[in-house]
Amino acid sequence: MKMSQGPQTRDPSFRLPERRAFDHILGRQYTVFDGLAGMHVEDIYQDRRGLLWIATADGGVSRFDGARFETFGPSNGLPHLNAMTIAEDEDGRLLFGTLGGGLAAFDGQQFQVYTTADGLPSNDIMSLQPRADGSVQVLTGNGIARFVEGRCLEPVTDLAGQPLGAVYDMATDAAGTTWLASRERGIIDLEGQSMNGHPGTGETAMQWPWKFAPDASGSLWIAFRYVGREAVVGRYDPRRQQLDLIEVDHEVERGEVVEHGTRHVRLDDRGWLWMARRGVLVYDGQAWHPFSARLQGTHFSDTRLTCEDREGNIWIGLWGGGLLFCDPVSVQLYTEADGLPDNEIRRLDEDGTGRLWIGTMGGLACLEEDDCIRTVETGHTVSALAVDGPGAVWGGPEGQVFKRTGKEIQAVEVAGANFGEEITALCADGRGHVWAGTSRGRLGRIEAGRFNPVAEELPHECSAVLPARDGVLWVGTGGPAPALYRYEEGRLQPPSLAGLEAVSEVTALCEHQGHLWVGTANSGLFALDFSAQEIRRFTVDRGDLSVNGILSLVADPEQDCLWVGTSGGGVLRYDGHAFQTIRLGNAGLENVVEAILIDSDDSLWFGTRAGLVAYHPGQVPPALAIGRVEAGRLFKAPRAVTCPESTREVLIEFQGISFRTGAEQLRYSHRLVGHAPAEAWSEFTPADSASFSGLPEGRFRFEVRTRDRDGLMSDAVSLEVEAVAGEQSAPGPALEHMPWTSQQDMLRNSPVMSRVLKLAGQVAGTDAMVLILGETGVGKGVLAQHISRREPAAEAPLRAGQLRGPAPGAGGKRTVRPRKGGLHQCGGTKERPLRTGARGHPVPR
Repeated sequence: MKMSQGPQTRDPSFRLPERRAFDHILGRQYTVFDGLAGMHVEDIYQDRRGLLWIATADGGVSRFDGARFETFGPSNGLPHLNAMTIAEDEDGRLLFGTLGGGLAAFDGQQFQVYTTADGLPSNDIMSLQPRADGSVQVLTGNGIARFVEGRCLEPVTDLAGQPLGAVYDMATDAAGTTWLASRERGIIDLEGQSMNGHPGTGETAMQWPWKFAPDASGSLWIAFRYVGREAVVGRYDPRRQQLDLIEVDHEVERGEVVEHGTRHVRLDDRGWLWMARRGVLVYDGQAWHPFSARLQGTHFSDTRLTCEDREGNIWIGLWGGGLLFCDPVSVQLYTEADGLPDNEIRRLDEDGTGRLWIGTMGGLACLEEDDCIRTVETGHTVSALAVDGPGAVWGGPEGQVFKRTGKEIQAVEVAGANFGEEITALCADGRGHVWAGTSRGRLGRIEAGRFNPVAEELPHECSAVLPARDGVLWVGTGGPAPALYRYEEGRLQPPSLAGLEAVSEVTALCEHQGHLWVGTANSGLFALDFSAQEIRRFTVDRGDLSVNGILSLVADPEQDCLWVGTSGGGVLRYDGHAFQTIRLGNAGLENVVEAILIDSDDSLWFGTRAGLVAYHPGQVPPALAIGRVEAGRLFKAPRAVTCPESTREVLIEFQGISFRTGAEQLRYSHRLVGHAPAEAWSEFTPADSASFSGLPEGRFRFEVRTRDRDGLMSDAVSLEVEAVAGEQSAPGPALEHMPWTSQQDMLRNSPVMSRVLKLAGQVAGTDAMVLILGETGVGKGVLAQHISRREPAAEAPLRAGQLRGPAPGAGGKRTVRPRKGGLHQCGGTKERPLRTGARGHPVPR
C-alpha cells in the first residue's frame, strides 16, 4: 500500500472542473426542537416526489417537505428506532434498514417488515443499494443478500471459507471487479481477495473501510473509518491495481475540519469529491476546500454524510447535531479580499461595454469581463452613481461630481461655497443629460462641465431622481410629506394624489407596470397609479414586506417583476400578486441592500453592507404533492376520492417542495375542472389547502400548481374527485362562532391568518397538549378545530370533551388534545417542560 501526501497521486488523465471556494454558504440547522426524529443522523435520501427522508440512530425516520417534519417510529410500524439507511425500490416504496429490526418497506400507508425469518443474513442492515434489474442489494451485519419483490435471495455470509461479517458498502470498478467494504476483513472482492492482493485480515481490516465513491474514470474513492489521527481518503486505480492513500493537507484543514479518518465520501455530478468526518472538505481536482469552515456556529463533532438534492442544496448529517441545510449556489459574495475598496456598497451601474461599476464607502471599483475587480478611485465615498455613454459619473465628497472617460477624470463643482454639501442622487435621462441632487435640496443638470441648478430648491435632501418614460423627472426627498415631487416644463412641484401625505423620507423610485413605485425609509412601499388616481401601500403589518425600510428598487421587464432592496430584510421579489423574500446571508449586514442591478446578461447583482452579491436564481422548478383530503372521511395521499353528494365540504391539502425557497415562500394556484364556479385558475396565494362546499353529483378533476421565489412553476398535480348520489354523509361537529367555510375563506384571503393556521397545523402531528390564549372572539376555536382536523391519528370526529372552552377564571384559554383524547390540566398546578414546534415556536409539551 502506498501512502502519498496531498493530491499528487491522482492520475494525469483524471481531470475535475474548475476549482471553486465555498466562501458564502446560506444554511440552517434542524434538530429535535424543529421536529426532527433524532439528533444522530445516519442517512439522507430524497425520494422521487422531492420529499427528504432522514434516518436517525436515536429516533426513527423523519420525512421533511420543507414545512414540517413527520416522524415514523415503532408506533407507526418501523421495527426499530435505530435507522441506518434509506433506499427506494422501482415501485416507489421506501426501504429502511435498521440496526436490530431488519428491513422495513413503506408504501405510503403502512410498513412491511423483513427479518432473518424471511432470509436476511442479519437484522442489522448497514446499507441498501438499488440495482438496475429492480432488486435491492442488502448489506448487513453478517453478509449480503438480494431483496426482490418482498423476498430475500442469494444470501452470502462466507467468502473463501471465512465469515464475511459486517459489510458497509459495495461497488464495482471499471475492470468489473465488485468490492466489499467490510469491518472484519477490510476491502475484499467476491472471491475473498483483498484489494492489496492477499486475504483481508490483520492491519487492513483494522482500518474499517466505510464508503466507496466511483468516479468517471472508473476508479474508486474510499473512506476509512480509522487510520490513526490522519484525515485519509483512498483512491484505487483498477488499471494499475494500486490503492493510494491521500493524506489531506492539515494546513487547509486548520487542524479542526477533518481528523481521525474519514466517515463518508461521494462524488457529485461535476466530479468534485466530498469528504466527511469531523466536518466537510471538497476536493475540486486542484485543492481541498474547507466547506464546513464557512458554517459559523456549527460544532462538527462527527459528520456522518453529505447529500445533494435536486436543487443543488447540500444536506449534512451530524452525529449528535441533527441536520444541516446548506445553499452554496444562490449567492456569490465579493468583498475587500476580492479587490473592493470597501465592503459597504452604495451604488451599482453598468456601462455600454458590459463593465459593472461599483460605488462603495471607500471609493469606486469596476468588475471587468474576466470577473476581476479593479479599483478605480479610493478615498471617496461614492453616494451616487450614473453611467453616461462610455463614461462613469459618480458623486464625491463636498459637492463634487466626477466624470471618468477612459483614463481622464473631470471634476464638476456643484456645492461651491456650501461646505458640507454632498451629491446624494445622480441619474442619466434618455436624452443623455445627467441630473444631480444634493444634500441641501438642490437639483440641477450637468452640462459642458458645469452644474446648472433649477430655480426652485427642495425643502429637504434630494434622495432619489428618476427620469420617467413620459419625460417627467420624479424627485424624492428625505424629509416629511410632501416628499415626492415632479419636475416638468421648468417647474418643481408635488403631484396631486389623495393619500400622498403618508409618503415620507423617500429613498428609491422606480417605474413598473404603469405605476410609480416609491420606497421609503420607514413607511414601507407605495405604488402610485396616476391614471386611476389610486395609491397602494405595502407594509410589514399588512403581511407584504420583511421590513418597512426600502433602500433600492429595480424593475425586471424580462420576468415582469419588481426587485426591492430592504434595510435588513434581504431582497424582495414582487410579481404583481405577492412578495417573496430572498435572504442573502445569516448576518444583518448581508441583508441591508442599498443597490440592485440587472445587467445586460440578465444577471442579478445586489450591493449590501457586507459586499457585492451575485445572485443565481434557481433552475429546478419546485415539486408538489397532494397530502390529505377530507371528504366525509380522511384520505391520506390519495390519487382519487369518492364521496357522497351530500358531503358538506371537500378539503384538499397540498404541499410544494423547494428547500431553497422555503415552504412559507411558496405560492399556490388551483382549480376544479368540471365545477363551473371554480374552473378558472385561482390567484397565487400562500394558502396550502382548498375547500369546496356542496359539490353536485359528478366527476371533477382538482388541479394545483406552485411557484417558488424565483418565479419557477411546478407541473400541475391533479386529483380525481367523484361525488355520487345515495349514501348520506355523517354531519361533522359545528364550529363555535364561525363556520368552517368562513375559516377557509380567511385562509385563502388573509396572509396573516394563513400563517397562523399553518403554524397551528405544524403541532397537529405531535403528542403536544396545545394551550391557545387570546381574547374572546379572536378565533381560538378555529385554531383548535384546525389542529384536530389535521391530526393524522384522528380519523373520527373530535370527541366530546376534547375541545374545551374557557374554564371559569381561565382568562380566555382553550385546550385541545387531539390525539390521546384526554385533557391535561393547563395554566394551573401541573407544569410541563416547554418544547418548540416545527418552525421553532414554543408549544407546551
